[in-house]
Amino acid sequence: MPDYLAEYKAYYTARAKRFEADPDFPFSAKAENDLRDAMLSCNELGEFKQKLGNLNDLCAIALAKDGNVMRFKHYTALEEKVRALGPERIIAKADQYTQVMDLITMINEEENRNSLEIAADSLEPFEGNWFMLERLEVYEKAEVPAQWKKHMAQSAEEIRASLRENHRSTEEDMQRWKSGWKLDLNLLDETRHRRRFPYPDEEIRFRKQQYESIISKA
Repeated sequence: MPDYLAEYKAYYTARAKRFEADPDFPFSAKAENDLRDAMLSCNELGEFKQKLGNLNDLCAIALAKDGNVMRFKHYTALEEKVRALGPERIIAKADQYTQVMDLITMINEEENRNSLEIAADSLEPFEGNWFMLERLEVYEKAEVPAQWKKHMAQSAEEIRASLRENHRSTEEDMQRWKSGWKLDLNLLDETRHRRRFPYPDEEIRFRKQQYESIISKA
């Protein structure tokens, strides 16, 4: 006849061993050890139902904490301070929960909130229109035969108009999610944004001034 008590003890012991000596999972290691110890303390299988309590939920909560601690450390190391806000808040709130479904609700809410924060931190439409700014410079400065000058000037004005309209519509869309949102090109100096522009500082300053000059005439 199978010894189910021994099999359950072996199972929960194996679960706990997954996190042994793993520095990235300290909360999970403790929670799984507590669950294992509850099982090992049983002299018969029927005792476990009473001793289990919410230990399984606490294991899930611990795993969520460990995962978000790793995310927070990763984003902090990359100086992604806006992306780090989500896991930081989840870590701060996680210990308030004893039921995993309540924790899942909180995590979903915080991740949705953080998604909006990340969107509001965007440098669009400036970033996505870099190529258009380069084309505009060509149209403005290219030396062409006289018969082409009108065409070049018209093309340049069409780009300016497109940039202004794109800027206006982007701000309008973003303000539906964050009241008063305005594109802040001063964020270009922040590491999380600067790394996305593989250009010399002087070129970035020039494009910034170029873009601001265009949209100021909207």
